[in-house]
Amino acid sequence: MQMRLDELINQSEGSQLISYTFEERGVRFQLFHEGFAVLFSVVARTDTVYGRSVPTDSKRARCRIVLTDLESRLFIKDGRYIPSIETEVAVAESRAHLNLAYGRRASETRWMFTLRGEYDLLCFLLRDLADLQWVAD
Repeated sequence: MQMRLDELINQSEGSQLISYTFEERGVRFQLFHEGFAVLFSVVARTDTVYGRSVPTDSKRARCRIVLTDLESRLFIKDGRYIPSIETEVAVAESRAHLNLAYGRRASETRWMFTLRGEYDLLCFLLRDLADLQWVAD
């Protein structure tokens, strides 16, 4: 089963993060989707990752994919992402881990990929959506 990225995102609700690794300028993770009874293996080229331990409780490992266009959420000055000058907005950006992009060139980083459940399980920056690949096992 090969899905387009928008289909994968739209149907990701209730997926379970099984595992992830970050090595060699990339992140690899596995998502199990109970509704489709399929395991998705995902690989992305990135150099910036935020991750928590994968919960052993399957309910806490449930998540959905959130893809954020950084250019629409963060300020850009001199070609680099910067935090908002409004404290409440800057705090919200940090809670959403968008602060991972602060100081990065907008031309080199466009997207934030997040596995969001009860809390954010895994977040990473992407230059281009083409840097993301997945297969259904």
